[in-house]
Amino acid sequence: MSVIKFMNALSAPLGKRVNVMIVNRRLFGFVAATVTAVVLAGASAGDATPRGMGSRASSADGNATCFGGSIVAGVYSNLSIAGACNVDAGSVTVEHNLTVLPGGTLNAQFGGTDTVPASDVTVGGNLDVQTNGVLVLGCEPFHFTCANDPNPSNGGTFSNSASIGGNLTA
Repeated sequence: MSVIKFMNALSAPLGKRVNVMIVNRRLFGFVAATVTAVVLAGASAGDATPRGMGSRASSADGNATCFGGSIVAGVYSNLSIAGACNVDAGSVTVEHNLTVLPGGTLNAQFGGTDTVPASDVTVGGNLDVQTNGVLVLGCEPFHFTCANDPNPSNGGTFSNSASIGGNLTA
């Protein structure tokens, strides 16, 4: 049912109204499907990719913002985290500053071994976790096992490394 028919049904005299419950269900289904499509399209288009690789999220100056999903391995000038983002697809180097914005989550607890590459994080400048931002940085076999470790119950085998050249503020 189109929005026009819906509005006409609601404005009809009481004796001629169609079942409003059915109309409301259909309208709700339409709105829910539209919102879901917009959210999914925004999340898939929001993955951060390094400069020089034709990123939809990068600007000409090499800055990038991740709105959700995996951050593509590579080198970034500055990186902002605005959604739920993972460093799980290889190592990420940020030449200057890495900022976790309010409501953003950076999950960098994916490791590797000598034969499985780790997803390391290197920040040349500052790492700033703003109010209501979440940072999970680093993992190792015994005290904080990696999210992708195949054997976490027996002490784990995976690890990764993280380094920050400037300040960590949270």
